[in-house]
Amino acid sequence: MSDTMSFCKYHPTEHAQYVCHQCELNCCSECVVGGETFGTECCPLCGSRLEFLGDATNAEPFWRRIDKSFKYPISKETLMLIIGVAVTSAVLANVGGFIAFVVVLLLTGAMMKYSFICMVATANGHMQAPPISEAFTGGVRLILSLTGMLIIMTAIVFTVYSQLGVYAAAVLGLFYMVCFPAVLMHYALSDSVLASINPLNILHTVKTIGFPYALLLAFIAMMSVSVATIHGLIGDGYSVVAVALQSMVSDYYMVVLFHVMGYILFINQHGFGYEARREDDEQQPLIPLSAEERLLATVAIFVKEGDFSRAFEELSKTVKSQPSERLYQRYFDLAFASRSVDQLRRLVPQYMGYLIRRGRERQIYDLYRKTLHVDKQFLPETPLGCHQLAGICMTHGNPELGVRLLNGLHRRFPDYDNLNGAYILMADLLEMIPKAAHKASEYRAFAENFAALGESSKEMNPSAD
Repeated sequence: MSDTMSFCKYHPTEHAQYVCHQCELNCCSECVVGGETFGTECCPLCGSRLEFLGDATNAEPFWRRIDKSFKYPISKETLMLIIGVAVTSAVLANVGGFIAFVVVLLLTGAMMKYSFICMVATANGHMQAPPISEAFTGGVRLILSLTGMLIIMTAIVFTVYSQLGVYAAAVLGLFYMVCFPAVLMHYALSDSVLASINPLNILHTVKTIGFPYALLLAFIAMMSVSVATIHGLIGDGYSVVAVALQSMVSDYYMVVLFHVMGYILFINQHGFGYEARREDDEQQPLIPLSAEERLLATVAIFVKEGDFSRAFEELSKTVKSQPSERLYQRYFDLAFASRSVDQLRRLVPQYMGYLIRRGRERQIYDLYRKTLHVDKQFLPETPLGCHQLAGICMTHGNPELGVRLLNGLHRRFPDYDNLNGAYILMADLLEMIPKAAHKASEYRAFAENFAALGESSKEMNPSAD
């Protein structure tokens, strides 16, 4: 994927984590319509399975997480390994002898092997230090492989010296020295000595990493200075304690360094031809979305695409079968924002009924007032709805809206069985309006006559206009 396609279409500042080849759409995790189970993320437009691009697309650069890198070895098992190897090696080195040398070599191999395990684990998205159990198998082979690399590179440099002279040998030697971290990273991925020291592979590794490789070298230089400084503070003596402390510091920094190199591989995984999901305490895998969340995600995409008809269709269909306040509110917000009178007249009566059943009077009042900003002629479809909403308007100090709802109710709904109650409420509302209070008595008389005379009272025709 090219750099021009590496950002989410709908969130241009977010790196894309998924791609739909059918729609040629790149999107971030916020836009994904998750499937029923993890790993079945679907395209928000066509519903087909998305290809995961890896969490590396939105990973922060390694230099912004240096503090986390130095915390990486601070786990019970890792610290036990570092301290145990350092102390045991210092004691055995002090004892001396061939057996002690072999054991120290094995322990050194175990520490080196664990560092490589940390690099490989980090490269595959595991941001917590791995168990130490695998450190004690294959350590000697690793040391022999690294030693073999150094011997072969040295032999190549001497060969160049004998054939091309000192300057060519110096350039090649400097190349191997500067690129040795790249050699180690390639070896962590390939497990091949010859492939890792191949200059073409080294150049590919450095090119794939790019400018951050120079920052990595600077980081290594600073770490080397720090280690040397700490060793100087500990002292140059050969006591068991001094040697053990120096070894602890060196091994700790080595784990940190290999973790950083693994992280650089992780954020450049596509350039090295593999995919990895990040797994740590800070970034958990995506949790499958609920049906409601999937719908809202889909609607958001339709809106960004300007396809309001599909957005309204999906919301209208769902609120009928699976009504929820969240869906109703999203539907209303979209209809209000688009100034769609048709959608508001279809939705608001349903939404009000939903809120009335749940006693949400304040929300009903606010909903009615906002609706009138778009549809000035809006009235509830039923006499009971008008009656209830008028009472809510009175409760919230807006008698004018209440009068508007009840005015002419007997003409619009002549069969309403509580017209007397509605017009008693009308009288109460009119009394709250100074300029219209004189009409309150007329409505009270009308309500009393209606209660006493029944159907004949419908012939009376009071007006609050």
